[in-house]
Amino acid sequence: MMSDIRSLYQKLMAARPLLESALANGIGAYSFADIKEAVMAGDMQLWTLDSSAAITEIVRYPQYTAVVIVLGAGNMDELRDAVPEVEEFARIVGAQRILVCGRLGWLRALKDKGFTSAQAWAVKEVSA
Repeated sequence: MMSDIRSLYQKLMAARPLLESALANGIGAYSFADIKEAVMAGDMQLWTLDSSAAITEIVRYPQYTAVVIVLGAGNMDELRDAVPEVEEFARIVGAQRILVCGRLGWLRALKDKGFTSAQAWAVKEVSA
């Protein structure tokens, strides 16, 4: 058990530069410390590939359960090739959907993997 936790921590720290690059291009919802805490607590999942990394989160909405791909960074083709693994994980955890929150380039890149555009997010900062 302790070696599993240590291994997860080591993989997370090795993926840190990739994950931080994705965070830098995001909307500021998470810091690396937030991701680290959630992954180590088992609330988010770390996916590591040869030259890429991703973070998922299982979200239970009132009408369905989804695996949400929160972050992805690295080689786009490698990340696209991992979709079947994420689909299998979604089935195992009882999810009916996989959602991706990211830049518009992700929609183009994932279209041939069966992803469709459901909605877009508009962001406005609210001053204090």
